[in-house]
Amino acid sequence: ALVGGGRPTAEGGAGGYTFSAPDLPAGLSMAADGEITGTPTVDGRFYVTVEVEDSNSATTSTIHVLDVAAADQEGRFEIYPDSTASFSYPSITPDGRFMAIDTGDTLAGEDEVDIIDRDTDQIVASFTARGFGHPDGVVHLSDDGRYATYYSEGTVYQHDLLNAVVTAIASDVWWFGIAASDDGSVVAFYSNVGELETPVDPLGDAAGPYVWDRATGTFERIAAGLGTPVPSAESMSADGASIAVSQNLAVYPVVEPSDGYLWDAETDSTTSIGETERLFVSGDGSVVVFSPEPGFGGLVAWDRASDQRTVIVSTSDFAANVQVSDDGRYVTFDSPSDGLVPGDTNGVSDLFQWDAVTETLTRITDGGFYGMFDAAADGGVVVFSSADPDLTGDVDLNDPAGSAVFRLDLFIWRRDGDVYERVTQSVIGVDVKPVGITPDGRLVWFYRRPTAAFDPSELVLWNRGEVYS
Repeated sequence: ALVGGGRPTAEGGAGGYTFSAPDLPAGLSMAADGEITGTPTVDGRFYVTVEVEDSNSATTSTIHVLDVAAADQEGRFEIYPDSTASFSYPSITPDGRFMAIDTGDTLAGEDEVDIIDRDTDQIVASFTARGFGHPDGVVHLSDDGRYATYYSEGTVYQHDLLNAVVTAIASDVWWFGIAASDDGSVVAFYSNVGELETPVDPLGDAAGPYVWDRATGTFERIAAGLGTPVPSAESMSADGASIAVSQNLAVYPVVEPSDGYLWDAETDSTTSIGETERLFVSGDGSVVVFSPEPGFGGLVAWDRASDQRTVIVSTSDFAANVQVSDDGRYVTFDSPSDGLVPGDTNGVSDLFQWDAVTETLTRITDGGFYGMFDAAADGGVVVFSSADPDLTGDVDLNDPAGSAVFRLDLFIWRRDGDVYERVTQSVIGVDVKPVGITPDGRLVWFYRRPTAAFDPSELVLWNRGEVYS
């Protein structure tokens, strides 16, 4: 067995070990005895494969964590004390350059939003938007940072930051049903106003989910009928060509499953998915994941190409906070249900990841998970908050005496090698608020309380120094 740590060591076998590491960071090399020497030209934390061979030519390998401090480690943390902790913010472009943060609330209950260019450390736009502390209320930034789509006082807007032009797309819009394509060219929303289409919708139904095309400035309603078929941030493919909506015809307080539909822009057609709860669409639009029972009961993946439906979690169990990788292969979610994997009897919520190719379910946490996570675009890196220091074998510096004080820290799980990394280990730790990661797995963000449990939270960005996905 090869033992990870500062300098690699080995145990077992015939002895006479020889070490090698072919993928060390630039400027470094490993001697046969495991010593790493050289002058690094890069800075960051790296996961390298270390191989060992004994005197009988038996070999093994493991993932070795290597911190390269070519620059001040603390200098890679950016702190934004003026950012208000919220489930709706921040919103960050994939390259990490542009970021929308909530800096406070107006008297009308809206969020005061600043968009920051991190390259220049300048505020490039400020406006008010209503996020309602909900992920669907976030300001949607296009991948290039040019367009910001958001809701304010009943209207959905798109702000062209390059030309400083604000377009009022539609009014009487529901705040929690807004989604935008990665380039901002397609915006989906639910509006109570009919007659957005030209010609006027012949069905004459006033309310419904609509798609706005920026290039043509036209609208199209993508589902009709009673109920509330509402799109969401997770229900649109990256190009905006596939949008899933759910529609519930039940009258409160009756609780019944909603009906799910998928609209396809290429064919301009709507496909019925069946009874669903909330729907989640992969970035490439190839897979739709949904819960078939009210209250997020069960989890099913529908592969559109094969029309095959795979049960990930049975309807007798619970699955929430679902994230689907861009290619639809990996589905990450949390669940309090026991028995999803062998030996899972802890009776608390855990974090799981489903692999559609191998049809296997991996439990990422075993207790201590606190419901906040985010995954990179390929699902290969997952960041989450947890009160369990045993994930990395660390001594819990937050609570060395073993008292009952509850504190969270930030952890990262990497699917390649099943590696865990502890990001924070401070007196206060991570606030009970969302955490996030950019699609490439490079930039991580979280909220922390700087000095005391009741201090306002502040936003912290951590540049991991390399692309892991």
